[in-house]
Formats: sequence, structure tokens, C-alpha cells
Amino acid sequence: MDRQQCSQRKLSTTSTFAALVHLSHMAKPITHSSVSLQTNEASKAGDHSARELTFRALSGPMYSMAFRILADRPLAEEVTLDTFVDVFTKIGKLREHHTFLGWVRKIAINQCHLKLRSP
Repeated sequence: MDRQQCSQRKLSTTSTFAALVHLSHMAKPITHSSVSLQTNEASKAGDHSARELTFRALSGPMYSMAFRILADRPLAEEVTLDTFVDVFTKIGKLREHHTFLGWVRKIAINQCHLKLRSP
């Protein structure tokens, strides 16, 4: 990937993240404690509103953690989006609700490590 393609991808990712964050701030504040067993089960079933609730509740903390690890805003935004792509792709494999937040954190940390290892 050349420098221009890389810049365009970062701009696209940043724009997508900014749009999602903007939309999430238009609604009432949601905390990670709002992500209940019913929300997780609905997310597993493919309910888009439950997935949106999950993203709005957890994207801030996951972004903060990614930024602390990577010290780079665009990379932290990209990792946050990649984390939720993985979460919603693999949510059917989650067996116990009480491990959900730790599971999401682990995915985010793994995504950070992948970014740190990539050239």
C-alpha cells in the first residue's frame, strides 16, 4: 500500500469513527453498565439497535484504552472500529454474559498489539 492509499484509508476510518461518535453523542448517554444480558443476547441474534447500544456504551472506554496503548489518535480510532467488527462477528462464541466486558477489552488489546507489530 503506498503512502496516498494509506492516508486515504486513515481519513476514511477517521471520518467513519467521527460520524459514529457524533451519532452516539446525539442520544442520551449510555454507560458500559447499560449493556445487559438482554442486550448481549439481542446482539447475538443480530439486533442492530442492541449492537448500536453496545457500541455507544463501550466505544469510549475502548478508544481510551487503545489511545493509552498506541498514543496515536487515528490508530486508536481504527483499533476501536476493528474491535467492534470482531466483537459483532464473534459474539456468537461468547458463552457467559459476565465475561462480556473483559472479552471486549481482550479483543481491543489484541487489536492494539497487531497495530504495534505491523510495519
